[in-house]
This record gives sequence, structure tokens and C-alpha cells, in this order.
Amino acid sequence: MAPALAYPESVTEFHEMIDSSISFFYTLINQLGYRHPFHPTQVHFPVGLIFGAFILAVWGKMRHQPMLSRAGWYCMIIAMIWILPTVITGLMDWRHFYAGALFFPFTMKFILATVLVILLAVGVFIGLRRGSESNGMIAIYALCLLTVAGLGFFGGELVYGEKAAPVSVENSQLKDYQPGRELYTANCGGCHANGGNVIKPKLPVKHSSKTEDLKTFLAWIRNPRAPMPAYSSQVLSDQQAGDMYQYIIQVLNRS
Repeated sequence: MAPALAYPESVTEFHEMIDSSISFFYTLINQLGYRHPFHPTQVHFPVGLIFGAFILAVWGKMRHQPMLSRAGWYCMIIAMIWILPTVITGLMDWRHFYAGALFFPFTMKFILATVLVILLAVGVFIGLRRGSESNGMIAIYALCLLTVAGLGFFGGELVYGEKAAPVSVENSQLKDYQPGRELYTANCGGCHANGGNVIKPKLPVKHSSKTEDLKTFLAWIRNPRAPMPAYSSQVLSDQQAGDMYQYIIQVLNRS
């Protein structure tokens, strides 16, 4: 059942309500077999449309074909519409997988996303008032492309930057600890891919004192320091936490 939604009486309660709703969404898609961030499933739509808008506009200008320029502008309109779910799912992933930690790549993504929305809105407005072949439209499309490239760069920093070396153990070992691996990927992979630490690279999970024994590990995940979220027994049972711990000790620490 979905979490009950009561009118929040404070900012804290409002944040808790939002986080509860987000957790419910990810729990639901996890049960359907989808355990990855949801934002990447949305982001490719506006990116492709913006690239298409630029190509069509340039081609239309070079060939003097207004229909192509018009098609490019329509791509921009659809991209503007699709930005909303893209931004929403990005914020959801940020809250769920990164506990809302505002470190540099996220700051830049928020800034660039705001710039992109403004550029798209300006492009749509100019097309409405002056036509899709107006001077400056190609420049707006080009700026949108550069902004998207910046978003992709900082998104790549989140996925690939500051990661520990890839896990290099035998496939048979991975199979033995598959339940723990899936739990670790779903709950910890955002900030601690391959046992690293995106937020504080000098404090990886691998060989951490927090994984000295299962009791210490349980105490850590149940009551961590911010921005790491707490994993209560309702979120991760002791059995699940134990499976995740074994994956860390037997696979990540040996990679």
C-alpha cells in the first residue's frame, strides 16, 4: 500500500513525506526487478530531441527549407515538455541514492539544468513570436547542445568519477554472494560503487573500520552520520544486512 499522505505541519514533515513517497516508488520498481536509478531512462529523450532540433535547423537553413526548421522547433517544444519528468526523476534519484547530498557535480547539474530550461523556453517563445527560422534560433539550439554536454559530463563524474577499481573476482564467487551484491547495488551503489565513496573518496567502504564485524556494520547502517541515510530494519532486515555485509567482506574487500 502507498504511504498515507497527511498535510505536513512543518518543513521537516514535508521532507519526510516526500522521501517516504520516493522510497515507496523505488520499492515498487525494485519489486518489479528494476534496481537502477530511474533518471537515465528519461534523460535520453530530451537530449536526442535537442540534437535533432539542431541538425534540422542547420539543415533547413543551409537548404532554405522552412519545413525542416519548423520540424526542429517542434523537437524543441517536445524536449521542453519532456524536461519536466527528466528533472523530477533526477531529483528523485538524488534524494534516494545520494540522500540529497549537495556536492559539486550535483551543484553543476542543477545549474546547467536551470540554464537548459531557460534556453528551451526562450527558443519556444521566439519561435512563437518570430517564427522557427528567426535569426538566433540556431545559436539557441547550439547553446542547448553545449548545456546538455555539460550535464552529461557531470553525470559521468557521478557514475565513473572517484570510483574504486572494478571488482575483479571470479564469477563463481560473485554468484555465491549475489543476494548481497543486489542489495548493495540497490541501496549503496549510488555513493559507494565498487566499495568506493563518491562524496568522500578518502573514506571508502572497502576495508573500512565500519565493516570490522557484522555488529559494527549493523550499528553503522542503522544510525549513520549525514548525509548517509539510515537503513532501519523495515528497509533492510538483519538477514539482508548480513548478506550485504558478506558481499562487502568476501568480494569487495578482496577485489
